[in-house]
Amino acid sequence: MIIDDWKAVRQRLAMGTVTTELYNLGSDPNEATNVAAANPEVLARLERLMVEQHVRNPDFPLPTI
Repeated sequence: MIIDDWKAVRQRLAMGTVTTELYNLGSDPNEATNVAAANPEVLARLERLMVEQHVRNPDFPLPTI
């Protein structure tokens, strides 16, 4: 999910141990540095939006979402 300069990426969905990486595309367009730990408010906001906007798909089930 991308909002403004922020990009949140969920990892390991199929494995059941979901983590969310956060990148500031304004200062790091190559997504080299995960800044999730340094920006917990932004991470929480984007994670909440991902949950709210998610639509289940029977053709692509993921047990962790």
